[in-house]
Amino acid sequence: MIAIGVGTVAVATTAWAACPTNPQVDKNFNGKDLSGCNMAGFTLERSTFEDAKLVSTNMQSANLKYTSFVDANLQGAIMTGANVHSSKWGRANLKNASFYGASGPANFNGDENAGVRTQMFGANFYGANFHTSQFNYVNLEAGYFWGATIAGSNFRKSILKNAVFRGANASGARFDDLALSPGIEAIGADFSNAQFDRANMPNMTAWNSDWNNSDAREAILTGGNFSGVNFNNAYLRKTNFKGSNISGADFRQATLDYADLCNTTRNPAPQKDSGTTQVGTKCPL
Repeated sequence: MIAIGVGTVAVATTAWAACPTNPQVDKNFNGKDLSGCNMAGFTLERSTFEDAKLVSTNMQSANLKYTSFVDANLQGAIMTGANVHSSKWGRANLKNASFYGASGPANFNGDENAGVRTQMFGANFYGANFHTSQFNYVNLEAGYFWGATIAGSNFRKSILKNAVFRGANASGARFDDLALSPGIEAIGADFSNAQFDRANMPNMTAWNSDWNNSDAREAILTGGNFSGVNFNNAYLRKTNFKGSNISGADFRQATLDYADLCNTTRNPAPQKDSGTTQVGTKCPL
């Protein structure tokens, strides 16, 4: 706090700190302004940057294992190729931050109880390895996961509007109860054994992706492109495909009970077999 003039007016200020050096002895940067600092390749393992300001800070190829960035402002920060294993980013501002080629796993969970999402609009995870990471209650609108490994990761109750998962390995990941997330692009992605229970994903483009043994019960998949998708053995009870393209999709052994397949494009016809169940299905195969 600083005093203005002779009176008692107090103004809160942000604690500013010189850019760190490497190796860094002091690992507590809580509340510090390190915007624009170059910490590329630094060893910052087990440091704390909680509530810090790191706008456009360069941490390319840095060791950020077990580091905490909770409540920090990292808008436009660069973590390309960084090791962020077991790091924490809850409630942080990571808009347009880059994790290109970085490796986790890491925890990005927002605070659902407080209604505060971690903000990751446009965050770039191209080719990154974030298997078994936590992205619950996060705003990942326009997030970029092209070719990323996110197998076993959790995205529950997050926003994925216009996010890109082309060619991503999301096997066993959880996307259940997604908030309204139109326009997801997931061409050729691996969603085998993934969960999409009650996910709201209209206008999704996912042709030639793999949903084998996935669970998308009660999901909203209206107006999308699922041509050539492998839904073999998928659980699709009450799933809404209305108006989607399901041409050549494989529904063998799938459960489609009470699903809505009306007004879908089917050229060529989707595959089904004696194990495909369609009890109460609207406009069945």
